[in-house]
Amino acid sequence: MAGKIAKYVTVGTNDLNKAKEFYDKLFEELSARSFAPNERSFFYTLKDDDTVFAIFVPYDGNPATVGNGNMTGITLDSTKRLMLCMLRLLS
Repeated sequence: MAGKIAKYVTVGTNDLNKAKEFYDKLFEELSARSFAPNERSFFYTLKDDDTVFAIFVPYDGNPATVGNGNMTGITLDSTKRLMLCMLRLLS
């Protein structure tokens, strides 16, 4: 990745398995690759291979809490793709 800026977002969770189940629905629709490097985290790599979405159990052992002003943006190729993602998340 020399000369490139990594595109990533991390979110905290208090239940890694439940979070993985939720995000698997979304990222399956986006054909993302997934991997778990350790027992505290799970990563999804989007098709452009330089965008990463990661879920973490907090390192300090404190509960994950809502971040004020946190936002995540994922570029989709169509409104149809957006609707398919939303339907998966609501199922």
